Amino acid sequence: MGERLTLGSSMSGLLVDGVDGTPWTAATLSVTDQGVQLTVPFVYGDSQFQEVSRWLDAEDGRTNLIFRSHELNVSLFGLRISSRQVQFGGVSEGQLIADDAVMMHRDGAVADILSVEELRSEIDGLLEWSRLSSVKFVPTSLGERRERRNTVTATIEQAEGIEWNQSDAHMQVATSWQVRPSRGFQVDEFGALTTVFSDARPIKDHLHEQRKFVHLLSILFGHGMSFRRHEVRDKRFNNRINGQVISEPFVDLITSSTFRETQSDKPSQKDLLYPMVFMGHLQPFHLAAWSKSYEQIGRALHPILEIFRSPNAVLENRAINAAMSLEALGKGLVSKVDGEEATYRNGRYPSTGTYVLRCLSYANRPCKPETLERQIAFARAIARNYNSIKHPGEIEFPEFLHTFMLSQLAVSIARYSIVRLTLGDDIYTNVDPDAPFQEAEGLLTANGLTMDSDGKISIVVPDREGDSAEA
Repeated sequence: MGERLTLGSSMSGLLVDGVDGTPWTAATLSVTDQGVQLTVPFVYGDSQFQEVSRWLDAEDGRTNLIFRSHELNVSLFGLRISSRQVQFGGVSEGQLIADDAVMMHRDGAVADILSVEELRSEIDGLLEWSRLSSVKFVPTSLGERRERRNTVTATIEQAEGIEWNQSDAHMQVATSWQVRPSRGFQVDEFGALTTVFSDARPIKDHLHEQRKFVHLLSILFGHGMSFRRHEVRDKRFNNRINGQVISEPFVDLITSSTFRETQSDKPSQKDLLYPMVFMGHLQPFHLAAWSKSYEQIGRALHPILEIFRSPNAVLENRAINAAMSLEALGKGLVSKVDGEEATYRNGRYPSTGTYVLRCLSYANRPCKPETLERQIAFARAIARNYNSIKHPGEIEFPEFLHTFMLSQLAVSIARYSIVRLTLGDDIYTNVDPDAPFQEAEGLLTANGLTMDSDGKISIVVPDREGDSAEA
């Protein structure tokens, strides 16, 4: 990926609309938190600036322009007015925001909508998940004794990973890299996901398919993953010499639909250590299955994703979202389990605790006679906590520690259930599915708490003889 505009970039240049006879107009292009913005000076009511007035008055988002400067040519698509300041008899100013900006001139009519054959995106965690590397080192020793010299030959090239078909798109995971000047040179590599359609498609079509994969990574890592950068490749964006096309490179794209996301905080290296599943554990059919199931699991998936997107939200929101996910899974996606009748409301109707119990069992923790009672207790505890937060009749929220422990457990159960439901029951996972339960039991013990068969958590108070009794 080559040089690009970044947040805070600004340059002056001229605007071209591709219409014969239209004067080129001076403007300033800048990159704000909304994306690529144009600031255009004009004189209100002057016929020389009638095209500028037309751009500012258009509300259909179909205005396309070319920005030319001595540094860069930028193709701007879907321009919409952001603000306008009119000075009668003086210099007025209008601002336009582009839906999409591509850092190259495009062949053909300027007014054509932006459609491309390929979109390549840098995504958080993709390099760690794929375990691919663009760099290979070959050490060599030459000579003997004091004449011995050690050398290292480095080869840098794209490493290709898994490929699969998803809807109408062909998807591929690979690496990409760029060299930065330093004392010598520095290579930055990253994981990239590419979508390829048989015909040119709007950017939103590419992002729709790629977003499904970003959400899978979020579930696997238990952390919000984001787009960081986009590039497009299409035959209309090309390099020519003497009129002959010599290359069709990937070209940097800034799209307003993801630009704020690209500027968000990145996950730490600690967050990226242990995904539930690495790329090497999957086959193409697993990823195709995820895409096929994506809409079906939406009611269970999106509450969990919201937890990962908002890690600093209040704890009670986290607990509600996790329980909502389990409720959606248990109601229509996960099968009944033996012994669940003990959690029925009035002995006849499944309750929230029933839906949680089904997920507990499905997440690699089968309901066995010797463990059923404890699983029912945890299921009831999560349901009790959820209902206490949700219903306004309660005077106070549940204890912070109780909510923290149970929401952590609920999130883990939801992640396991979603992964197994979409990727297959036999999928290999790197994380012990029993670990969340062990952590919950450990927190109970460490904080002097106990949980009865109804899921009620209480304090353990030592009796006079040194034994324990519930308070």
